[in-house]
Amino acid sequence: MLDFYAVTRQGTLSFDLERIRLERPVQEDLSAQFEAQAAEFVGADCEPLPFSCQHRIERDSKEVFCVDAFQIPKYLRPALDEPAAIGELRAPFTTAAPQVKAIVGVDATNESFFFQYFERRRILDRRRVFIFNGSSFNSIEYPAVMLDEHLVASIVDNRLCFKSFHRTNQFLDLSDLYATATDVEVSEVLSHPKLLADSAAIVDSGIANRTRQQFSRLIHLGILDRDGVTPDRIRNGARKYEGLESIRVRNFNGQRLVEVPTEKRVLAKFLKFLCEELYVGDLTGDQRSTNSSRVEVPSS
Repeated sequence: MLDFYAVTRQGTLSFDLERIRLERPVQEDLSAQFEAQAAEFVGADCEPLPFSCQHRIERDSKEVFCVDAFQIPKYLRPALDEPAAIGELRAPFTTAAPQVKAIVGVDATNESFFFQYFERRRILDRRRVFIFNGSSFNSIEYPAVMLDEHLVASIVDNRLCFKSFHRTNQFLDLSDLYATATDVEVSEVLSHPKLLADSAAIVDSGIANRTRQQFSRLIHLGILDRDGVTPDRIRNGARKYEGLESIRVRNFNGQRLVEVPTEKRVLAKFLKFLCEELYVGDLTGDQRSTNSSRVEVPSS
C-alpha cells in the first residue's frame, strides 16, 4: 500500500513534502488507483524515449521520456528514510495552505514514487459544489479536491519517466536534461531579429556550460518568437532587476533591437530573464531566481 504526500512550495522556491493523512479504506483505494495508473503509464506497450527538448509528447500517447540513473531529490528522501518525521499537510487545500504542486504516492519498500500533477482548479469551491445524500442536495462542509486520472511522472529503480517537461519541472528540477548549446546554436539565438549582439565576441570569450544550457532552454521555450515579446518590452522588464538596469534598445537598419550584454555575469542573468526565470516576490519585493522555467497553469 502506498503512502501519500503533497509536494508543496510556499514563499520560497524550495520544495517540501507533507503527509496527506487518509482513512485506511481511502488509502487502499487510492493506492489501487495510482498503481493502475502506473501500470498504464509505463506499461508493456509504452514507448520509452530519451529526453529531447524538440519533441512534445501528447497526453494520450504511449510515448514517455525516460531518464536512467536519476538521483532522487533531497526533499523526497525522508519519505524513504524517515517517513514518521514528515509533518501533515497544514490547512489542507485551503487558501491558507502551502501551494501544492503534486500529489505523490510512495512505495518506500521499493523506493518508488508516482506523481500526479496538481493545480488549484482541482480544489472544489464549497460555495459551488453540492452533494446528494439520497433525498436532497447539501453543501460540503470540508475542503475537497479532485485528483487526476493519469500520472505525470514516476521514479522506479532510479528511472525517471515523464511525458510533460513543464509540468514535471514544477516539482522535479529537470534543468540538467537540457543539452549545452553549440557555438552555432548560440550564434543563431544571438542573431534573432529582435536582438542586437556581437555574437563573435560572446562566443570567442568562452561560455560556461550553465550559460549554454540557458541558450538551449531559450531555443526550446521559443519566447523570443512570440509576437507580444518586443524589444521595448524586453528592455522594460529586464530593467526591474539588479544588474540589468543598463539593458538598452537601439535603432539598427530601421529596426528597434534590444542590445545583448557581453559581460558574462550580466549575460547569464539576462538569459535567465529571457527564459522567465527571474521574479520579484509579491510579499517582500525581493528579487528571486527560480532555477528553472516553470510554467504555471492558470486556474479556471
